Amino acid sequence: MAAEGWLEETVKLLGFWVFRAVVLSSISMHLVLAIFSESCRHEGHGWKRRFIWVAYQVTEWGPMYVLGNLYLDTTPQEKLIVAFWVPFLLQHHARPDNMSAYSMEDHEAWARRMLLVPVQSFGAIYVLYRYILEDPGTGSLRQASCIMLFLGIFKYVESAVALRRGDSAVVRSSFKQLPSSLVDDDFGEVKNLELDDEKALLVAHSLFDICKGTFSDYPMEYIDRVAIRSIFAGRWKTMFKVVEMELSLMHDILYTKASVVHTWGGYAIRLASPPLTAAALLLFWLDYKVDLERIDTVITYTLLWTTLLLDMVWLLRALVST
Repeated sequence: MAAEGWLEETVKLLGFWVFRAVVLSSISMHLVLAIFSESCRHEGHGWKRRFIWVAYQVTEWGPMYVLGNLYLDTTPQEKLIVAFWVPFLLQHHARPDNMSAYSMEDHEAWARRMLLVPVQSFGAIYVLYRYILEDPGTGSLRQASCIMLFLGIFKYVESAVALRRGDSAVVRSSFKQLPSSLVDDDFGEVKNLELDDEKALLVAHSLFDICKGTFSDYPMEYIDRVAIRSIFAGRWKTMFKVVEMELSLMHDILYTKASVVHTWGGYAIRLASPPLTAAALLLFWLDYKVDLERIDTVITYTLLWTTLLLDMVWLLRALVST
């Protein structure tokens, strides 16, 4: 009997902590990606790279585990607060703005991600409807959950689009015909000057289609190489500076969400995210913290404040980016 009692208590303890451990792991690994992903631009191996790989995998399975196991024997109150955490897990699965893929092979799975988007989005909608929206006693938590669900689904869809745009086949098909010369008259004034960083970046942007074509095996035989070489004639440092900037831009296309951030939709969601998340934080603070376990209150505030701070970071990065 003593052994059975110990086993029962152990099962109850594991049941209490399993969802909370998943959520805490998810937010921790999301922060790891947000902080360390920039190191992938400069480091091909090392402990940071391995740490990022672990974080990438953890954020992959978090929402799927919660959505698939919420039927487990937990109290209605626990189901309710775990349901409120689901949109945050979707955002973690979407990953931060500076990380869309870990390796080139991830882009080949963009079709799988596109298939998962409606499935997991519908699962999140169903969970929130069943445990929060359907219950009239949830008060302002209903409004807060709707706000976070909207942001979670939008960012999840955005991550799938970014993954697709980084696929080499999609990059190749994005331009049917490059212009015969990508060197316009504006470069005439800088042909005999050493380019500073700002003008070098403008040149890198103007020649970026050539870089994308090279990475995606697009035929380059029609490019006016003589005109391009004339820009860098005798100026190796300038050429290296432009090439370095183009490689950095290409890294952004392949491994970050730059291709979707710098669009009207990308700017709109980043402008809307901080006030919407702040509104959800206020709604939760006003009405629902009193009925929760202390640990659940701490986790929920951690999710809300972390999301709000990261939203502000991504907004500022998008606004100051060239």
